[in-house]
Amino acid sequence: MLKNESLPLATACWVSDVYRSLASATQESRNFKVRINAAAALAVPARRERYGGVQHYAVLWQSLVGALGASDHMHDFFEFKYKDNLTDQLSATLVHLAQLMALDDLEGLAALLHDSADVLRTYLVKYQRKTAATAAAGVSTDVTKAANHIAGLKATNHIAGLSSQQLQTLEILQQLFTFPLEAAE
Repeated sequence: MLKNESLPLATACWVSDVYRSLASATQESRNFKVRINAAAALAVPARRERYGGVQHYAVLWQSLVGALGASDHMHDFFEFKYKDNLTDQLSATLVHLAQLMALDDLEGLAALLHDSADVLRTYLVKYQRKTAATAAAGVSTDVTKAANHIAGLKATNHIAGLSSQQLQTLEILQQLFTFPLEAAE
C-alpha cells in the first residue's frame, strides 16, 4: 500500500493513523517479528512528501529511536534471536529517512538527535559494519547515501537562512552518518 504512488499519502487523512500505528508497533509490540515488519513498512515510501508534514516525520524518528532503545527489553526470551534483525531494520529505516530529509525537518529533530546521538551512533556503526561488504564491492551503502544527502543539504544555498538550532542538528546528523569505515570494524 505504501508503495502505491497513486495513493495520496501526503494528503490523505488516514495516512497519519497508519504511520502512527506502524511507529507504535515498532516500540510496543511484544513480538519482534511484528516490530521488524512495522519498521520495514516505514521504510517503503521513496519520497519525503509521502511521509506527511514535519511533525509526522519527527514522530517517526522519535518512535524508531525509542524502538532502538526498547530493543533490549524482551518480554519473551524466544525473541532474543530476532534482536539483531530488529536493530538492523530499525537502523535501516532511520538511514532511509535520513536519505529523504529536508531542511524543514531539522528543527523537529533537534532535541531528539541532541539527546540520542550517542545511542544512534552505536547502532549506525553496527549497521555500517554489517553493510561494509557491500561497500567493499564498490556499491554505495545506504549509510553512504544518507551521508551524501546530509552533506548536500549542508551545501545548499538555503543553509544561510537556518537557525542555530537547525545548523546544530545538521552538524549532529553529519557526524552520525559520516564516520570512517575503520570505526565500523
